[in-house]
Amino acid sequence: MMKQASFAPPPPELTNPATRELFEAIAQLASAEETADFLRDLCTAQELQALSTRWQVARMLDQGLHYQAIAAQTGASPATISRVNTWLRFGRGGYRKMLDRWRR
Repeated sequence: MMKQASFAPPPPELTNPATRELFEAIAQLASAEETADFLRDLCTAQELQALSTRWQVARMLDQGLHYQAIAAQTGASPATISRVNTWLRFGRGGYRKMLDRWRR
């Protein structure tokens, strides 16, 4: 049986007032277009690319693809793929919620 990783509570940088305000602002976005506009203003092109790559990796892991295939298709490093896989399996459920919604 695989041992589940145990994670500490979120670090302070994820629970401070500014971060909570950011999460609330994102939750107020009404469409993909609004979200794109907001994230384009908020993030650099490199940050947006990193976020989109992680999302691609999560989707591919959920489809059962192997690390090598994911790396070849996305350019993601093995460390990034492993990190996404860890959070997909043992995180707070954010990836799982979005993957389930995405399929609908």
